[in-house]
Amino acid sequence: MMLKIAVLATLFWITPLLLIGQTSDEHIIRVRLQEISIVDIEPSGDFTISLETPTEAGRKMKSNVNSSKWINYTVSKKNASNAGSISAQIVGVIPEGIDLILNVGSAQGGGGETGIAIGEIELSSLPTEIISGIGASYTGSGQGNGHNLSYELRVSDYNNLSKVESEVVTVMFTISQ
Repeated sequence: MMLKIAVLATLFWITPLLLIGQTSDEHIIRVRLQEISIVDIEPSGDFTISLETPTEAGRKMKSNVNSSKWINYTVSKKNASNAGSISAQIVGVIPEGIDLILNVGSAQGGGGETGIAIGEIELSSLPTEIISGIGASYTGSGQGNGHNLSYELRVSDYNNLSKVESEVVTVMFTISQ
């Protein structure tokens, strides 16, 4: 028992002597997060969409559907309470009697608070919200990530089909917070 007391007393007196030579220092690191809103369509490039000729007289003209495009985005926010959104609009003219329909799929891949797809809309020259509720998030990059975009044409007025010519239009996407 005396030996235990002697060992403990020795450790009690020696331990502070071992710590005397130690020092510490510190420095400050400032972490800066910039507010970011970036949107991209993948894969790049354009495509053609058309009305298919019916195989039987009396049937409606239908569009081929193009689902090859994906919308990707990255968002960081200074104010978490403000949800972001993405809108789409046509730049150019769609022939009379034809509507360009966009169907936006649910988010695939990525992380954070990705947005909620509105679903199907008729595109026009006015900006229309297609994805809402975007928080700090990223969708992943490239085809198969983000929200799938499906385009189709619909005949809205057969009386104007005689005036239809080929047109080139641009769909512009805008991300905002």
